[in-house]
Amino acid sequence: MTLSGQQTRPRGRRFRPGLGALPALLLLGFNLDSNTDQRNTRIQYVENSLVQGRLSGKHYFNAFGGTTVEWKGAYSRAGRYEPNTREVLYRESGGVFPWDNFIQSGSIFHQDLTEDAINLNLDVQFPIRVNGQAGTIEVDASSLSRDRDVLSRRFRFLPNRSIPDEVKAASPDAIFTPENIGPGPGQFEIQEATFRPDNYVADQTTTGAYVMADVELLPRLRFAGGARIERSKQAGASHR
Repeated sequence: MTLSGQQTRPRGRRFRPGLGALPALLLLGFNLDSNTDQRNTRIQYVENSLVQGRLSGKHYFNAFGGTTVEWKGAYSRAGRYEPNTREVLYRESGGVFPWDNFIQSGSIFHQDLTEDAINLNLDVQFPIRVNGQAGTIEVDASSLSRDRDVLSRRFRFLPNRSIPDEVKAASPDAIFTPENIGPGPGQFEIQEATFRPDNYVADQTTTGAYVMADVELLPRLRFAGGARIERSKQAGASHR
């Protein structure tokens, strides 16, 4: 019997701002859809975690002609945590790059994902003899179930009427400051922008079995073959 386990929780991936107002990630170039140069900035931190364990055993039964039974059971939990991704888009106009109110621009994204998996397997081998030659019949059954839960939230800073040009030209860490956020004209208001499919639960179950024979029929003739059946079921539902 064997028992093993593993746990990893890396610090994740983080794009750190450099000196001054340098963004964490900067994409700059010409965009065909808008027919102009644009600058896209993003600050992102992602943490991945994994915990897993396995228990297995192998047994020999001489009383049943040397039958071998091997079994395995494994459990794992994987996680992905993205707490505060921020994205700002600027589009060139008249030689400057003002902030542009387009989809993800001015967005805040949070996501917490966990997935549990259970894997079970049973394998039995029966020794046989055909025409005095040794062979085996193997029967195997397995099951894999996975359950996922995803929680996401999206927010966006949306302009209330026209935003002053000097504010739109500010860097990402200066544009959404307390004095620029509020219900007044020329200020930004933060609004919920979460889509319904962003939050969901899903599960998948896969079961399978096979029978295989490995027999030496003649000194120069060997047969190895079998049949396998597998069934998979997946379900998911979005939730708030």
